[in-house]
Amino acid sequence: MCGIAGIIDFAGRPVLQEELQRMTDAIAHRGPDGEGFFVDGAVGFGHRRLSIIDLSNAAAQPMTRFGLTITYNGEIYNYIELRQALEKQGIAFTTQSDTEVILAAYHYWGKDCVQRFNGMWAFAIYDASNREVVLSRDRFGEKPLYYTQHRGRFLFASSLRALLPITGARLANTTVVMNYLLHEKAEPLQQSFFKGYHKLDAGHFLIINIRSAAAAMPVRYYQLPQSQHSACSLSNASEELSFLMQDAIAIRMRSDVAVGGTLSGGIDSSYVAAEASAVARAKQLPAFASFTAGTMESATNELPYAKQMADHCKLRLFTTVPTEEDYMTALLPVVLAQEEPIQSLSVVMQYAVMQLAHQSGLKVLLDGQGADELFLGYPVHLGVAMRQLSWPKAIGLAMQSKTKYGLSASLLAQLALYHAHPLRKAKRQQGRWSAVMPNQVLQQATIEQIAAMDVAVQQSVQSYQVYDMVAGNLPALLRHEDRNAMAFSIETRLPYLDYRLVEWALQLPLQAKINEGWSKYILRFTMQEKVPAAIAWRKGKIGFEPPALQERIIRKLLAPESLQQRGLRLLPNAPIHQLSTPMRWRLLSLQLWAETFDVTFE
Repeated sequence: MCGIAGIIDFAGRPVLQEELQRMTDAIAHRGPDGEGFFVDGAVGFGHRRLSIIDLSNAAAQPMTRFGLTITYNGEIYNYIELRQALEKQGIAFTTQSDTEVILAAYHYWGKDCVQRFNGMWAFAIYDASNREVVLSRDRFGEKPLYYTQHRGRFLFASSLRALLPITGARLANTTVVMNYLLHEKAEPLQQSFFKGYHKLDAGHFLIINIRSAAAAMPVRYYQLPQSQHSACSLSNASEELSFLMQDAIAIRMRSDVAVGGTLSGGIDSSYVAAEASAVARAKQLPAFASFTAGTMESATNELPYAKQMADHCKLRLFTTVPTEEDYMTALLPVVLAQEEPIQSLSVVMQYAVMQLAHQSGLKVLLDGQGADELFLGYPVHLGVAMRQLSWPKAIGLAMQSKTKYGLSASLLAQLALYHAHPLRKAKRQQGRWSAVMPNQVLQQATIEQIAAMDVAVQQSVQSYQVYDMVAGNLPALLRHEDRNAMAFSIETRLPYLDYRLVEWALQLPLQAKINEGWSKYILRFTMQEKVPAAIAWRKGKIGFEPPALQERIIRKLLAPESLQQRGLRLLPNAPIHQLSTPMRWRLLSLQLWAETFDVTFE
């Protein structure tokens, strides 16, 4: 895990290392173990290193081999197998790093080499002979990559903070802001919250031709599967899931430094911890270290489950219970780390977990992100499933799920009639916001993504899952995960996003995911022999989000006049207090972001 940056000057002017230094200084937290630069006339790369695999100086970046130069952030977990395949083709290696494997793979297989990678990455490769730079981002967007064009130059980096000082622009992207407020879109496709700054979407290439002084449009190289298996044996599916999880975790524990994990006490992280602790024992490593946070609110405190899991698997458990003062103190550092508005206060709690892991000295953590999207773990998935069924079956599913999801009858009705109808929900949200914002401002929000989600929901549960992973909830969660971890120079690895597991899980039939009212049924069934039954068959879903505390912080900090002074248009005497807690949180998050980065609204 590292931080990358680069400049390509289309006018042919030499890139100055001093400018690259300014960019890498802004991302020093992503790589405190070293820095490096490469300049070839109008092309310049910078790199900050977090040493995980091959800790020697020989693996430093930018790295040049085969006439190719790379600056790279991430890990290719199957680099050992790729290296062996390339050695059989006569390619010799001089390091033990996965970075050199990427260069060799690109040299031998070309741009399609990424189809062979099992990992997470954002990289730029400069091909001196063809005079082109190729940017690539991993299949699901675990690693960030932003870019912009300014005064005849193309600039890219792992972080917006590396780009902002070079260009100086601090205008809000109005469409993105309104989609965030109205439609809860915290991670837009292609764009960012800053006007003129773009992100390379997950599963895409971007090719910059230096001779023609132009950057082509991003090209998608990876698509999630749309087909679905009609039936499967529960025992066979469980056996396959067990194999895929064990291998995904085993290759994600390849490291020259210690590996630990987060542990919420929920089923996703508990399954990861159980398998990881088994790998640690097999390798005769120290007891697997896990990190968790509790809350001061008993209804949302999962520490008892985490402690039960730690005792069961003999984990070393590190805990923290942030106070209200801790949350208030951490809020602005979180906003700075995230660089764009955040979804909820749970992001601050995740930040506290990463801080705890950093204090223990760990550099690498496994995390359970992605399981809810794959195995239908959110209550909204129940509404989507009910929309696919006949009314008698939908009512039966609702009755089964009522206690197992911990949902009231009224919320179940909302899930089926409101949350599972994105366009209907969007119009209802716009109606609520119309009490505080002028209609001409509200109309700057776009409906295309919401319409696409509505079509996906109507087609199948699987099509909704694909949408959610590409353009819905998952991209925002991955941004929060990466920025919080890298704020403390920690690399997080996500076994549930092993592409083999993702493709297999998406094709499972609905009854393997929601069965007898249980969410994530196949996951629970498979892990029940490895974790306490009280965890495998937990009812309801909590998550890192203390709602009462979030409301108190909103009341203390929300200052609509700050947003108005920066150009956001609100109606006179707008009854903002009448908005729901999540809606006012989004206003507060937008306010703190604008104040932190000195942003102006158009």
